Amino acid sequence: MRIGKSINHISINVKDLDASVQFYKNILNFEQLKSVDMPDMDLDITYFRLPGGDTMLELIHYNDNKEISTDVTDGGILRHIAFTVDDVDGVAEYLKREGIELTMGPVDLERLGIRTVLIKDPNNVELEFCQWI
Repeated sequence: MRIGKSINHISINVKDLDASVQFYKNILNFEQLKSVDMPDMDLDITYFRLPGGDTMLELIHYNDNKEISTDVTDGGILRHIAFTVDDVDGVAEYLKREGIELTMGPVDLERLGIRTVLIKDPNNVELEFCQWI
């Protein structure tokens, strides 16, 4: 029996839901699907469709201001999400025009066969945009 046929969603705990929604909707132009209030769990969830398929991004905001660790070296935290793009240099220029700081690149990682650029979202989650070379 094969378990799982595709990735349903990737979940990120967010510190600032409004800033996160603005970033994913207005900067990255992801399609916002729905927001769900979960009062029994004291949290709100907002869903976006990720480019290229049916996989969703799930942003979880805890209403009790639960402390969220966002250092990329912490064990158990999402390390990064990588997106394939056609023009990594064009993406990098767009992000810079939108005031987003590039944390790496664009740079060729020849051993991996990609040209890549890295940024961080409003929650310090690393996002990678890569182009096959």
